[in-house]
Amino acid sequence: MMLKNPYVSLVVRGTLLHIYNDMMRTLFLLFLFGLYRAQPGLTQYSVPWNLGAYSQQHTDIFSFGSNQAALAGLKQGGIGAAGERKYLLEELAAYRLVLALPSASGNFGFQAISKGFSDYRDSQFGLAYARQLGKKAAAGIQFNYNNLQIAGYGSAKTLSAETGLVLHLSPRLHTGIYLNNPGGKYPGNKMIKLPSVYTMGWGYDFSEQLFFSCEIVKEENQPADARVGIQYIITPALFIRTLIQTANATAWFGAGLTRNRSRLDIYTGYHPQLGPSAGIQLLHEFKKEDK
Repeated sequence: MMLKNPYVSLVVRGTLLHIYNDMMRTLFLLFLFGLYRAQPGLTQYSVPWNLGAYSQQHTDIFSFGSNQAALAGLKQGGIGAAGERKYLLEELAAYRLVLALPSASGNFGFQAISKGFSDYRDSQFGLAYARQLGKKAAAGIQFNYNNLQIAGYGSAKTLSAETGLVLHLSPRLHTGIYLNNPGGKYPGNKMIKLPSVYTMGWGYDFSEQLFFSCEIVKEENQPADARVGIQYIITPALFIRTLIQTANATAWFGAGLTRNRSRLDIYTGYHPQLGPSAGIQLLHEFKKEDK
């Protein structure tokens, strides 16, 4: 049957185009969600770039994202911001803001994370606390508010928690465990679940310039991931890092520039099938108060 009325034909074409766009948008959202769930590390903030959680000489304010106990080792407060693009895709962008405040009764931290884009946004806001348990151990905990928004499907919100312990076996050798979200899920939505993550980590301070880190990360329904990294401080103003992530066969390399109490880091990684990723982060330490 031919549509001889130009107006009716235009309406039909517009309707079909609208249906086609909605279908393609839904397929794209499903693809992104599958990519988030299929790639180890995508369900967390970022690439495992922030070394120093298992150290006494190379910890910074970003380190408590890997283990909240690392927050206890900070002597100075500070603020930091970071952004990255997984595989250089705007839809897989992630942004992070952190704040650390030491005190006599323990150290406090705040973290805000936003991942995705306008049609798929995964956000988290967390409050952390950590303190030393004598000279050989530190423990920390963090409570999070999580919000997932998917265009056309609404949003889901829930609370979660993560905790960590670090043991200083010697002045140079350190180890610890980290647990993220045991059994958490979005209330009222059986299709979406926050994955549980278990980590065992080790670190070795060869010197004030050289640090080695190794973490074994087991995320729920994902293969175990070994993350091995080295940081070398060439001069007080310049350091380099390299890291290998085995679960998705990704290698990372980057450098940091320090001036006074501020530091700028840039890094890049490469996945054999999905291509390059890139990120940048800025850190500023607050001025230490005289006692």
